[in-house]
Amino acid sequence: MPFTFKLSVRLARMKRFLVVAAALTACEKPLPITSPTPPNSSVAQLVIVPDTVTMSPYQTQQFVAYGRTQAGDSVAATVSWSGSGGTIRTDGSYTADTIDGDYLVTATFQPTPTAPTAAASGTTQVSATSQVKNRGLLAQVVETPSTALVSVGRAAQFIAYGKTKNGDSVAVNVTWSSANPAVATVSSSGLMTGMAAGSTTIIATSQNRSGTAAATVTNVPVASVAVSPAAAGLTVGATTQLTATPEDANGTALSGRVVTWATSNAAAATVSASGLVTGVAAGSATITATSEGQSGTSAITVTNVPVASVTVSPTAATVIIGTTTQVTATPEDANGTALSGRVVTWATSNAAAATVSASGLVTGVAAGSATITATSEGQSGTSAITVTNVPVASVTVSPTAAGVTVGATTQLTATPKDANGTALSGRVVTWATSNSAAATVSASGLVTGVATGSATITATSESVTVSPATASLTVGATTQLTATPKDASGTTLSGRAVTWETSNAAVATVSASGLVTGVAAGSATITATSEGQSGTSAITVTNVPVASVTVSPATASLTVGATTQLTATPKDASGTTLSGRAVTWATSNAAVATVSASGLVTGVAAGSATITATSEGQSGTSAITVTNVPVASVTVSPATASITVGATT
Repeated sequence: MPFTFKLSVRLARMKRFLVVAAALTACEKPLPITSPTPPNSSVAQLVIVPDTVTMSPYQTQQFVAYGRTQAGDSVAATVSWSGSGGTIRTDGSYTADTIDGDYLVTATFQPTPTAPTAAASGTTQVSATSQVKNRGLLAQVVETPSTALVSVGRAAQFIAYGKTKNGDSVAVNVTWSSANPAVATVSSSGLMTGMAAGSTTIIATSQNRSGTAAATVTNVPVASVAVSPAAAGLTVGATTQLTATPEDANGTALSGRVVTWATSNAAAATVSASGLVTGVAAGSATITATSEGQSGTSAITVTNVPVASVTVSPTAATVIIGTTTQVTATPEDANGTALSGRVVTWATSNAAAATVSASGLVTGVAAGSATITATSEGQSGTSAITVTNVPVASVTVSPTAAGVTVGATTQLTATPKDANGTALSGRVVTWATSNSAAATVSASGLVTGVATGSATITATSESVTVSPATASLTVGATTQLTATPKDASGTTLSGRAVTWETSNAAVATVSASGLVTGVAAGSATITATSEGQSGTSAITVTNVPVASVTVSPATASLTVGATTQLTATPKDASGTTLSGRAVTWATSNAAVATVSASGLVTGVAAGSATITATSEGQSGTSAITVTNVPVASVTVSPATASITVGATT
């Protein structure tokens, strides 16, 4: 029976299991079915048609399975289908996978109660790798777009598809990856997200084939720059910190952007690379922060540091009529820091005594006092000015010598002069005679002869009084002297310079302020001089008095003829040893012990004596005990002797 006739007969008997005729006609050899046999009858073997096939990705193939009995008859068989790759349906329709390789399609016959024979299985090998490649399997993966440009935080979608060797485009399942995830990441669906500025490659991989796309990530562009504070005021020398915040078009702050700073007026305010503004001088400036071509500004106003006080130097001064002295004013801030370039105005409280120029130059006008005030920005400082007459440096008496008879008179004139020899008018002059028994002088300088003899007539204008006129102090002690310059009428002249000197620095010294220090016992004259006039004080320096005398040792014992040395130490009231003081020694019992001028005691006879050391009326003692020299041995002479009975020797 022909193959087609037998198959039609079998199909007529198989109602549940149909085999597609088109698929069967594709077989290369006829099915060896010899006679009709009921389905599933004694299936001993399964056959799959076709048994070998070469396919392209996604290509479909219909597989058919039938059974054979032990006798070799072909029978229809109910089977289940499975595959190690690709997809196979329950009716044997198979779809090839996209991945190269060798796969198995398996049909398995399951026995039933009506077909109790053991199941048999048949397999067919689907492939031949080389044949699949030659038939146009996947050759490359194409990625689109091939390049992408996004900013940080933004995304771009990539799509990948496959191409066969024949150039056909096919859908493929790909795995996505980024060569540099720090720059951009990519999801499993190909969605790339920019992470940081830079470049990376987005890779799509399928069946060991890869496609790539170049991705560039840029920073979000700066749309504006906000500067804070938008306006600020500061004083000269002070600083204030500005901050610049680059922002995107949505006003979101953008970190890590480079900002440059600039000032519109460096004479008023400067700005550092970090935005620190420093006030330079009073005025205004606009500080600009720029980032990626976008700018923001802050309006800066610089004012002078306010004057908190004005210091005037010197705080007090003495000026002679007709002379000048310079007074300076220093405006200062609250911290006492000098402020330069400030305007200062000057004023005097008494222009009749002293005037002051716009530069602070004070001129003495007449004897008296005035307060000079310097004012700057409402703050003031003062200097107390004392104006004195030109000092008298010398007095010329005319005539310098004169003769007058007893009872007669002669007029003397005194002319006070300054240091330049210029006569000073209006000065008070006092007159004195050295010998009123010979001649007297009136307050106007009229000399009257009293008796035969001579006298020196002295005219005095201005003097210096030193107080105290005499003083005593001990060595090492101090005493303060005061010098008072006076005019001829005895009126104190304040503000005069005084110099001090001593006639004997070995005895007493004197400081620039008149403090006298005792150096050694003796006397010295301390002189105070002011503008050619002098006054003196007689100074007597004495040693510090001895308050006690300590004798050492306080007690001593010695034998007759022996000696012992005593020492005496004079001390002051504080117990301090006084060196160089004279000490005298005395014994209360010279028959027992004597003492030399140096304190060496000599035992004379057994007994006791008190040795006294005296210095400047103060004494100290030592109790001395003198004992006989002890008997050390007794010698009998003659050492031997012979005598008769009744005789003596």
